[in-house]
Amino acid sequence: MIYTLTINPSVDYKIKIDEFNPGQLNRFEEHLFVAGGKGINCSIVLKNLGIENKAIAFLGGFTGAYIKKELEKKEIDLISIPIKSETRMNVKVKTKTEESEINHQGPKITTKDFDQLLHIISSLKHNDLLIIGGSSLDSIPNAYQKIGELSVKNQFMLIMDTPGRYIKEYIKFNPLLIKPNLQELEDYFETKIKNIDEIIFYGKKMIEQGALNLIISLGSEGSLYLNKDKVYQALPIDGEILSTTGAGDSMVAGFTYQYGLNQNLLTAYKMAVAASAATVFEQTLATKENTFKYLEKVIIKEIIC
Repeated sequence: MIYTLTINPSVDYKIKIDEFNPGQLNRFEEHLFVAGGKGINCSIVLKNLGIENKAIAFLGGFTGAYIKKELEKKEIDLISIPIKSETRMNVKVKTKTEESEINHQGPKITTKDFDQLLHIISSLKHNDLLIIGGSSLDSIPNAYQKIGELSVKNQFMLIMDTPGRYIKEYIKFNPLLIKPNLQELEDYFETKIKNIDEIIFYGKKMIEQGALNLIISLGSEGSLYLNKDKVYQALPIDGEILSTTGAGDSMVAGFTYQYGLNQNLLTAYKMAVAASAATVFEQTLATKENTFKYLEKVIIKEIIC
């Protein structure tokens, strides 16, 4: 079974406006409430691709209740960990020329909350897969290390998409996939990376330290995929960017979907790129139809180094 864990879920309030003028009254007509958070986005895309999964999330207040209701509508099995504070709400403002985000930091996770999470995760077993995405667990010392230790003990697989400074807690537990962006790679190694050769250099270091597979998002330059043997780059796909929210989560879901079908890593990477494009260039998170539409446009080249 595939499980997703959303550390810091949110209700995203998306606003579309022709022009945003700070310090003035701005009126808009188009708006949308969306249940979000990295793991939840992964669960939604996996469901869209036809893969049953279970979403684990810390939820509280009216925003938490909204997320529960939305996941019920999508027929996604939710394992809710109730918390006293309200689940956060984020504001996303899209104009003709740019996209801005105002994100709430989110509630504090208590030791009691985290113990409930560990109890749930302890039921995972061999061949289960846990996808962890989202903000930090600063209030819980060595939280990711404790989860990593459970993954080794119970022999389930991990896919991780967390802030870069936390990678050191779990990389030694050989996660199936880590998906940093350039900033997270720089944060992890505490350095400034200047070019693609340096990205590959530091990516290979992460493989040496324990990651089995790595996808590094490069924004407008596409992405890189690395394992212990190969390095590949997916070239950017042309199209009008409608929203970048959930693009990385869709990439993780696409990889997970295809890897589960045939465990072919290169085709899993291609599907990851397609799912990301299906979110970026469309109005919603990646659907199966849109993902396969963009799969035909994915171009992968091997980098010999």
